[in-house]
Amino acid sequence: MGRTQRLLAALVLLAGAAAAAPWGAAQSGRPVNVEVAHSTRYGAYLTDANGLALYIAAQPDKVNELNQQGTKPVAACTAACLAVWPPVLTSGAPVAGAGVQADLLGTVKGPNGGTQVSYDGWPLYTFAADSSSGQAYGQAVVPPAGAALGAAWYLIAPDGTIILTKPSG
Repeated sequence: MGRTQRLLAALVLLAGAAAAAPWGAAQSGRPVNVEVAHSTRYGAYLTDANGLALYIAAQPDKVNELNQQGTKPVAACTAACLAVWPPVLTSGAPVAGAGVQADLLGTVKGPNGGTQVSYDGWPLYTFAADSSSGQAYGQAVVPPAGAALGAAWYLIAPDGTIILTKPSG
């Protein structure tokens, strides 16, 4: 399945999903490890221990300002949004892997009262269309109007900067 097909499938799910996603508790029952991956297109970005890209949500027209000012609005991804953008939940303090700044790693109150991993204040999410390490199909995705949030999704660099690079193709 190509990038466009994955994105369309995920966005259709976002637009129409109303069922609960498995985001009520950390899947492993252990603290989440946050790692750093590198790509020629995006440079260094955060991943989970399985290499799945981690994303934050921010308003597209505000990203440059947010990068410069360090403002971190909390995303309100709920219900159908969570089926496409599962939050990274942990059952303890998250663990910083090599290249991850431990002082930027934290937690916030997540969906259903869970403990969601955050980085430099940003709640972290994965993307349902990413199925293996090295994929970042959620980069710069803007959901359809009215779908959720009014935000786009971006990778985050180890220094806490939002990565603006758009995917190719």
